[in-house]
Amino acid sequence: MLLRSTFAHLRRNRRSSIALKTNLQCSPANRIIDSLSSRRYFSKVSKDENDEENANKTNGFFDKYFSKEATVAPEGYKNRWAMVAPAFLTHMCIGTPWAWSIMSGTLSRELGVVGSAAADWSFQESTFPLSLVFALQGISAALGGSWALKAGPRKAMGLAGLCFGGGLVMAGVGINMHSLPLLYTGYGVLAGTGVGLAYTPPVQALISWFPDKKGLASGLTIAGFGSGGLVFTPLITNLMDKFSKVPEYLGSTDQMKTKLENGRLFVDLGDASKEVINVTSAEIAKLPYHITEGLYAVGTGATGAGTALSICGAMFGTVILSSAFLIKIPHKNYKPDGWNPQKIEKSNQPTSEMSQTPTVTASEVLKTPQFYLLGTVFFFARVR
Repeated sequence: MLLRSTFAHLRRNRRSSIALKTNLQCSPANRIIDSLSSRRYFSKVSKDENDEENANKTNGFFDKYFSKEATVAPEGYKNRWAMVAPAFLTHMCIGTPWAWSIMSGTLSRELGVVGSAAADWSFQESTFPLSLVFALQGISAALGGSWALKAGPRKAMGLAGLCFGGGLVMAGVGINMHSLPLLYTGYGVLAGTGVGLAYTPPVQALISWFPDKKGLASGLTIAGFGSGGLVFTPLITNLMDKFSKVPEYLGSTDQMKTKLENGRLFVDLGDASKEVINVTSAEIAKLPYHITEGLYAVGTGATGAGTALSICGAMFGTVILSSAFLIKIPHKNYKPDGWNPQKIEKSNQPTSEMSQTPTVTASEVLKTPQFYLLGTVFFFARVR
């Protein structure tokens, strides 16, 4: 009897527990909690789906316009001479640093304009951006070469256009603010990186269009690099003339009493002193301004170099970006008319095993001593 009573009590307790649990699940509070949890779950799922959809749209945009496949010409397209213009123009833009010397003298008198003021940059400081450009050209070309091959010419040239054009704009702002760090970062680092990234892709693209005239293709492209200085010199000169401003003329040395303090020349104008530059007739003959011999106030004029360089940066960046969208690589079935690669390959076949030239990858080349020996030779060839 006792055992039967115990089992009956346990069954009643179990039924009560199940009923209580059911009531709690069906209670209004519990239904509200389940509803909120369900909403949070579906809201999270919807948000994840929207994020994935937006990511797909972004990837789809870049794949459509900037992927390597997007630069492949349609099958049957054979107008290879149309590719010369974007390749040449890109190299012409990145070849403009060769004419940096025309900027060096101007930057050394940025504050004085008609002469070098005490706070002006030295000639060595003004020429240093050119050294940075060529240093970063080699570094970026070495580090980004493999990536450029995988990414394709459009993406590599597009990034190069942003770096080069943006670097020149930043350098122009640095000149106007008289900031050497901005000048070096903009023109030296950013623009130099742009030169390195943009140098190889146009050459490779044009050579792929001219497998029967590889020398001509590379020569046409690099001719743009050599002619960059011919374009930059008159362009920057005319722009600087347009935006330059002659400083305030205070009078001749006979009319004004000057004093020298801490290497700076001052004149007294009432209760205040003003820093001046004494310009002689011999110095005027070297300047692009028609001015009178005498004293000029420091900081009241402008060479126009900063504004001119920023405008050039916007122009060159636009040209490189446009060229990136215009240039294409040939379809895998492309073959110039009258060109027989099998015949050429057979005629160029080595006659002995010793004369065969091994094919190596870029990573393998970096492990060879010849690479570093050639790099050392080119480095010291750049040193002046």
